[in-house]
Amino acid sequence: MALDIILVKNESVPHWEDEESVHFGSIDPYEWESLFFTDFSIETYFEFAKENEDLQRYDTYYSEKIDSLQKKFPMITRIKDYYQDASFSAKEIEELTQEILLLKTIVKRQKSKNLLKQLLGACEIALKNGAGLTLVAD
Repeated sequence: MALDIILVKNESVPHWEDEESVHFGSIDPYEWESLFFTDFSIETYFEFAKENEDLQRYDTYYSEKIDSLQKKFPMITRIKDYYQDASFSAKEIEELTQEILLLKTIVKRQKSKNLLKQLLGACEIALKNGAGLTLVAD
């Protein structure tokens, strides 16, 4: 399963119906994990399981961590789930770009930096073409 980055020109229709949509690439799951679980300091389910008996609390734990991050990074936290779609309208690409540039100064791991570089490249092309981005979990 991959999380594909699609540049979407016509946001009024699903990306597969947009004749001008372009597949930009796929997000590496290890790079995604690096950003969310390492650089954002969120425990994985297995790390959480080692410390907690009540594993049903993991969803609550993860939601609370993401809620906290959303205050600083409302755009990037839209991709909080590798297995769910996320969309950014053409009007939101500049804000997403600014978040990515800020995160590039904060993150430590190279895999996280690779993900941000890929997303920044997609944003640059989207900005030049007046397009939005859709991340599609397939």
